[in-house]
Amino acid sequence: MIGVQGSTNAESFVRDYLGDSVQVRTYDKQDNLNLDLVSGRIDGGLADYSVWKVFLESKEGATAGLYGPRISDGVFGPGVGIGLQKRDKELAARFSDAIEATAKVGTLKEISLKWFGADLVSR
Repeated sequence: MIGVQGSTNAESFVRDYLGDSVQVRTYDKQDNLNLDLVSGRIDGGLADYSVWKVFLESKEGATAGLYGPRISDGVFGPGVGIGLQKRDKELAARFSDAIEATAKVGTLKEISLKWFGADLVSR
């Protein structure tokens, strides 16, 4: 049995690619998925790397491990996005420019390492 948080890209991926071969259990929050994983009520789960990293580094997550490749594209898209109101085109342009500039000089990677403990920058 594979656990996923409901209404997420992980749920779409598991149902689209594994739905016929595994049982899928959905959760309202990642914390509840984590509890079932640790207790053995599910065999595994799929979620964002940054979510797993925090859990696996905790005392509660010590019995679990990260396996397989990092998944991107498809239902996961090219990376993380920022939601803005459509009418705020100037703000959107400023975000885009800032993200591109920090990526070029390596600052975006440094920020990712500092706050998430891993390089989560889209490749």
